[in-house]
Amino acid sequence: MTDREKVIKGLECCGFTENMIRCDNCPYDRSEGGCFTKLRHEALELLKEQEPIEPCSLMGEDGIWQCGRCGAFIGEEECYCHECGRKVKWNDQGNG
Repeated sequence: MTDREKVIKGLECCGFTENMIRCDNCPYDRSEGGCFTKLRHEALELLKEQEPIEPCSLMGEDGIWQCGRCGAFIGEEECYCHECGRKVKWNDQGNG
């Protein structure tokens, strides 16, 4: 899993000036294609982790749902999975 604090520090330290990139105290290694490549990848990974997940219905069982990420049982009234914290995307299931 991506280190959230490292990404935040990288975003705070790195930036563009008029014609150059500056990296003051950047936590990323600049030797492997530059720090922006790794920083951008990890920032996108963190953002994708925030996307809502579709629940999975158990076959033959009405009203019994599982989190599409961790498999925990969730109720139709729950907006977030109580195990992994991921937002549940009910609107595609016709439940809210």
